[in-house]
Amino acid sequence: MTASEHPLTDLTVPKTQKAAVFEEWGKPVKIVERPVIQESQLKPGQVLVKIMYSGVCHTDLHFARADPSIMPPAPMVGGHEGAAESGFVVAIAPGTQSPVKIGQAVGVKWLASSCLSCEACARVQTGFGFDGTFQQYAVSYAAHVTPIPESVPLHLAAPILCAGLTVYKAIKEANTSPGDIVVIPGAGGGLGHLAIQYAVNGFGLRVIAVDTGDHKKELCLKLGAETFIDFKETDNIVEDVIRAADGAGVHAAIVKQVDSRRFIANLCNIYAVGGP
Repeated sequence: MTASEHPLTDLTVPKTQKAAVFEEWGKPVKIVERPVIQESQLKPGQVLVKIMYSGVCHTDLHFARADPSIMPPAPMVGGHEGAAESGFVVAIAPGTQSPVKIGQAVGVKWLASSCLSCEACARVQTGFGFDGTFQQYAVSYAAHVTPIPESVPLHLAAPILCAGLTVYKAIKEANTSPGDIVVIPGAGGGLGHLAIQYAVNGFGLRVIAVDTGDHKKELCLKLGAETFIDFKETDNIVEDVIRAADGAGVHAAIVKQVDSRRFIANLCNIYAVGGP
């Protein structure tokens, strides 16, 4: 799919839409019919986005189970996963100085909106309490949506503004230099496979991938990992990581698997001199 092949979409704004709503936290989500915010109802600075793709993040599962210590008031529309919430701007609030145009492809991140006054915002959890993208039309702010280049198909942009940003920031904060060695547990997963690509292609790092299974091994090596360690087949993961890191240890670890306790317990033993 090329620049001119972004799928054409009807920019007409309907009166109602389908949405996946958490009416009570800890209870199953319900598909309901809800009104669509019309252009005249948008607040200054807001835009209305027609959602074409929306991802499901593990964080959405935590919300569904009411796991976080701070829960926004229900009912609420779920969904936040970055450009997975990709679509087209179909309305802009009157008087808004907008960097995006009607019909432009954009991504809606976790930071779709912010009040800067609630408890979540005070705890640097901005964007915590607003309806997400498990709906056909979502409201965000022109300053918060991310333009998606026409050369990038929306379905391929899908993971970048949640999973992609998560691992990109982790690698950036690791303060590595080109040629350094990074180990990525969970490297064959949703975040891990993106971390490999950022580490290799964006930061010039050497990657040791840790995961299990032949299909994940094939994927990790194809994406640029230098070495793959199957954690189910190793007797001593610390020794294997150090051996793969030229015997000196790694310069950073990007831990992305859901249950990372076993690996985190061994982190201090795998770092090279001068590591974190």
